[in-house]
Amino acid sequence: MNKHSLIHRCVTTGLILGISVFLAGCATTPSLPSEGSNEHGELTGKWTWTQGLPAPKPADIWQGEFVLEKDGDSYTGKLDDISEGTYGDTIKDVTVVDDQISFTRQGQFGLQQWKGTLKKEDGNLIVVDGQWTKEGGLTGIWSAEKIH
Repeated sequence: MNKHSLIHRCVTTGLILGISVFLAGCATTPSLPSEGSNEHGELTGKWTWTQGLPAPKPADIWQGEFVLEKDGDSYTGKLDDISEGTYGDTIKDVTVVDDQISFTRQGQFGLQQWKGTLKKEDGNLIVVDGQWTKEGGLTGIWSAEKIH
């Protein structure tokens, strides 16, 4: 075997091994946080919420409570709207990625998509900067605080 051929094989083998180690490391390192991860604490429990239309119509405010329960790896729940007098709306499709929460509210008045930012304030889990969208395009704001 000639000297250049041996050097070429060693370099090639080294490159293949180096690339293999690099690719194996990439395969075991998640590139995005896993859906459902929640670094803010447990979502299960009772929450109070307030929902409204954006300014200049702040008089249109709805409020109530909802309960989230863990069902395997996902969350489901029920929502009561005290202002509307509707109780037991279904909460489904709950997703938490980093500090963002979203879910679907399915009730007597149709479907609404709710999303917002999870935050801890004075040890309490809250949702801020919430936005909701109803079938037909009506949109508004919402916030919530976990109470139990």
